[in-house]
Amino acid sequence: MDGNDQIPTFFSGSSRSNQYKEIADFYDSVYQVRENAWKDLAGRGEEFITYVGGLIRSFSPQRHLDIGCGQGYILGAASVPEQYGLDLSRKAMEAAKRRSDARLCQGIVEELPYPDNFFDIVTGIGVLEHFLDLSASMQEIARVLRPGGIFLTLVYVGTPFSERLKVKVGQFLFPRPRPIEFGRWIVNRFTRADHGSDEFGSIHTQVVQPVQNVFTAGSVERLFSESGFRIHSLITKRRVPNAPLEGHHFRIYIIEKVGSEVRGEEVAAVKARAQL
Repeated sequence: MDGNDQIPTFFSGSSRSNQYKEIADFYDSVYQVRENAWKDLAGRGEEFITYVGGLIRSFSPQRHLDIGCGQGYILGAASVPEQYGLDLSRKAMEAAKRRSDARLCQGIVEELPYPDNFFDIVTGIGVLEHFLDLSASMQEIARVLRPGGIFLTLVYVGTPFSERLKVKVGQFLFPRPRPIEFGRWIVNRFTRADHGSDEFGSIHTQVVQPVQNVFTAGSVERLFSESGFRIHSLITKRRVPNAPLEGHHFRIYIIEKVGSEVRGEEVAAVKARAQL
């Protein structure tokens, strides 16, 4: 452990940790030149930050860890009695210190410097896409969460064409036809195609990050299940139209760590079904 400015650094010297040190240099350079780099990423405006803070408080946690805490926006919005934040970038955490009284440290998710069963809730906004080892990361998150604890995460998932079609039919055609709005969407969709827009027409000015994992709904949900979690609730634009999400490809998963007994029963049930 080393560090200064009362922000300890936990890099073990493992090969994975050394890889992350290089990635940390990249993020430091980004935060050095972009004052609000975390907030400027797609879908992370004030309304979203306030919304996530409310979701966290709804579970009445005593201990909260924000992984990839960046400049501390979520920590500042959550106002949990005992808060912790972890990030690769020291530059980001210098800003986070000004937004909350959380105990901050520099480290990696695959080697979390916290005891077993320590947190009531862990958050990670847009972090799964950037872990080097997804399985090890989820196992560590499960380890530091108490049984029944919550992991709340924002994930960008690829949306199948059939799902996108259902969304657009519901938005513009049925049960309430909206031909004028549909025409505007068509125009926007194609006029923005040359400017890096997504399939729903919103322009993203995101940083090209060193690690970029790609998920479908199925792959991310399998990852959760294999890591000892079950879905508590899922927030999407289709399920919760008023949720402040950038588009239908963004999902907030609220997943719960299951106890060993419950997990054993679920594994047994899966095996039993496989034998039918």
